[in-house]
Amino acid sequence: MYLFYLGGLLLPVAPEKVVWKTEGQNRQFQMVNMEQYAKINPMQLTKIQFQAIFPGIRTPFYGQGGAVEEPFFLLEQLKAMATAQKAVLFQVVRDKLPYERSRQVTQMMVTVEQFTVTEEASSGYDLVVDIVLREYQEAKTQRMEQQGEVKKEERSSEREVPTSYTVKSGDTLWGICKTRLNDGSRCYEVAKKNGITNPNLIYPGQVILFE
Repeated sequence: MYLFYLGGLLLPVAPEKVVWKTEGQNRQFQMVNMEQYAKINPMQLTKIQFQAIFPGIRTPFYGQGGAVEEPFFLLEQLKAMATAQKAVLFQVVRDKLPYERSRQVTQMMVTVEQFTVTEEASSGYDLVVDIVLREYQEAKTQRMEQQGEVKKEERSSEREVPTSYTVKSGDTLWGICKTRLNDGSRCYEVAKKNGITNPNLIYPGQVILFE
């Protein structure tokens, strides 16, 4: 048994098939001496394609449960997802599998790339909708370098400065100051405050005071 969820929409009839397509973006270069080299690039985001049926009347294969929704009501929900410019959760639930296999769920955030609606007299009141989805990934925030200084996501002056730290195995005073005070060079200042004559020599269990 298959259940397909797209955002808050449960497809009334499970598609007969779904195609997951992921392509590489590797490039090949040919040098003057005819040698070839390859540049490995990240894979493209997965493209998902399937055909959904929005039935106008209840039929034996309308097996998802719940009340029958008007096909154009379902279509409006799909349009809303496509025009919202937001990612939605796509889930395929595989339940009651043969050979007592455990339930399998595939889920990913997607955007609705496109959909094509076919309405034919021979299909009665049904709408046949070809849907194309694209896997969604948020862009990673990158730090910008300007005038030789790196803009930090959070200024050290706005951070809550810890009052103490207990040394663990493998710690260095420079590393502790880098992590806790956002400035490794303050290790000399902290060493003096704690009566440490050699900043390179600290011991596990030793308590370092910052204030």
